Amino acid sequence: MRYYFKKPLALVNKLPVKVNKENGKPIGTIIKFPDKISFFRDANLFSSERREKQELAALTFEIAWREGDNAAVVFHDLENDKKLAFYEDETSIDFLHLFTTESEFPIEIIQKNTMDRITILFHGQESAFIIIQDQQILLQLIDENTNVPDSFFFLSYFIAILSKIGL
Repeated sequence: MRYYFKKPLALVNKLPVKVNKENGKPIGTIIKFPDKISFFRDANLFSSERREKQELAALTFEIAWREGDNAAVVFHDLENDKKLAFYEDETSIDFLHLFTTESEFPIEIIQKNTMDRITILFHGQESAFIIIQDQQILLQLIDENTNVPDSFFFLSYFIAILSKIGL
């Protein structure tokens, strides 16, 4: 499955970024708030009822996460009440190499150099690619059988950006 959204020049508070399927059908919105970046699904796509948009996930940047010494970008899965902290692998030769220490969700986010696509590994297997183009961010899900929520993949580009800014 493929998704895309317009590459924001800057992520401005409360200015929505629409996430679309490859056929152009919108599936949700990414919005930056002062304290987090959130993904909201469009409720009318998943229900016959007209409701407010539902926040499924959020990202925060945490200093000394869980009383540790390291800063982390934290993915908050609001649907399943889980948190995944992403840390930088300081021993890696790659431009970007993030990982979780959660044994149930062993995820790595790797970018070999600044011009390469970003690869997301789940249990050591390629699960998704993020391709950065001039005006768009393309997300290619390879393995849809992971138990990782789709909202994680929609926010994964911003996990990479936050880590380069803050970690």
